[in-house]
Parts: sequence; structure tokens; C-alpha cells
Amino acid sequence: MTSFDADIKGSDNHTTLKMQYHNQSPILQVGYVQTVTPRLFVGVEGQLNIAEMVSVLSTGFSYKFGKNTLSSQLMRNPLGMGYSGHLNFARKVDDQPTSQITYATQLKVQGDPQNPKVYNTAFHVAWDYKFTLSSLRGHIDSNGKIYGMLEERISPFMGIVLGATADFWNNKYRIGFGLSISMPDLTEEQQRMMMAEQGIAPPGGSENTSSGSGGDIGDDVKVNSSPDYDRL
Repeated sequence: MTSFDADIKGSDNHTTLKMQYHNQSPILQVGYVQTVTPRLFVGVEGQLNIAEMVSVLSTGFSYKFGKNTLSSQLMRNPLGMGYSGHLNFARKVDDQPTSQITYATQLKVQGDPQNPKVYNTAFHVAWDYKFTLSSLRGHIDSNGKIYGMLEERISPFMGIVLGATADFWNNKYRIGFGLSISMPDLTEEQQRMMMAEQGIAPPGGSENTSSGSGGDIGDDVKVNSSPDYDRL
């Protein structure tokens, strides 16, 4: 799969353009986020499969007050399969340089693929613990499923992941492990602490280590308004 991305940032808005080729099928995705007030953000996103002429349109908002965030998204499903949406509430109970703890709930409504006039609902409770070199996240839903994932970072860009899923209603259980390579979503203080533990000089510093000068860990976070109903 090949993709091309472009971000256009204004003083109070953010536009994203993405073109990707998957199985020789070009897909165009356009997103726009507008800051209404310092606490309220609204956005819209459209996705078009050019080869099959199938489109998906979604809109949503996010409102932040204190340590709480209330957000919602409504999406028109393709091929006349009705609508789906979710309402989220998240609270960050700990926001320290070495730890970030967040709890969240989600109410999801989704159209039945077999009958667009029938809608299914589910309720989720989720947690997310982030520490300097490790993270633990998971959720429980009203369909009898429990999901959990533990990640231990062995370098600023690489981590070992252990995940497990239990579906009690269908008596299905899965467990797996893997290796993740990504830019860590850390605060500046956490980035400096992690780089110090790895023996990497901070960006702009004059100190050199035996492994050479350290690279800069960017803290720019791209906006992705694509719906992800299974992970909060």
C-alpha cells in the first residue's frame, strides 16, 4: 500500500489530505477540524473509494473542560447501510511527567449490516495507563468482551507488546505478542527522561555519547479523525 499525506494548519483550523493506493484502488480522504472556542472543536471527514465510487462521511465534536473530555461522532455508512455513531467521556485522573492515567466510557450505536433499519448498541469502559517506559490499556464492553494490551519500550522507538482478548459469550480467547516501531506519544519531560535513560543527548545539547548524538523526538501529533470504535 502506498500513501501520500498533506497537513495544512491554520491559526484555528487543521486540514488533512490523504491519498492511498490499496490493491490498485485509489482512496481519497479529506478531513477538516475547526476550533470554535478554546474548549470546543468540530470536524468533518470524507472518504471516497474512486474505483468503486463508494463514499463514507462522518462529523463530530470534542469539548474539553478541566481534566474531562466529551466527544461524539456520527458516520454515514457506505452502500446505504444506515448510520453509526458513538458518544465518549474521558477523564484524566493523573497527568504527571512520569505517569498519565485516563479512564473513559463509550456508548456506541451501529446499524445492522443485514438490516439497516435495525441498530445495535454497546457500552464500553476503558482505561489507559502511560508511564515512562511502559503502558497498559484495555476495555470491557457490554457484549462480554475484555481486551488488554501491555507494552514495554526497549528504546525510544521500539517496544514489546503483549495483548489478550476474551470473548466470554462466544467462548473465544486469544493471546499474542509483537514488536512495535513508532514515535512515542510522550510529554517533553518524559522524552527527556527516556533519552537520558537510553544515554542519548537531548536535542540541541553539546554533550556527545559513545553512540553518537541523539535524534530529536518530535512532539507534533497529527489529527486522525477516522473512527475507531474498538479502542478508546
